[in-house]
Amino acid sequence: MVDEHADCVSGVSVGPVVAYGPPKTANILLEDWAKHGAMPVDPEAANLTGISKMHLSAEIDAELAETKSLELSRRYMDADAYFLLKSFSYYPRGVARTQFDLDVAASDPGRLPFRVVHTQIAA
Repeated sequence: MVDEHADCVSGVSVGPVVAYGPPKTANILLEDWAKHGAMPVDPEAANLTGISKMHLSAEIDAELAETKSLELSRRYMDADAYFLLKSFSYYPRGVARTQFDLDVAASDPGRLPFRVVHTQIAA
């Protein structure tokens, strides 16, 4: 279990299952996942947007999957670990930690994938 080695884990990226692409591409995944009980939240999403959010099963709908993924991310990752993880590949080169902190302060903490420690940001 990861908890047994939590001191060795600096962070995790966790997200609910999403199929990307038009039906020609996405249907391969959607049909396979359906065999295991998953189903798209909106069956027309692949046609309309190319983004199919998924209910993982009758017991784990898309909303619960999102909630669980945020809980798991926060369990192992704080803002420092998230910034280090994403600063080299997700954010634009040279983004300053102060900008990241301002973005975090302007965000809904309930939507952030890391633990937020409330500190005062110097203006």
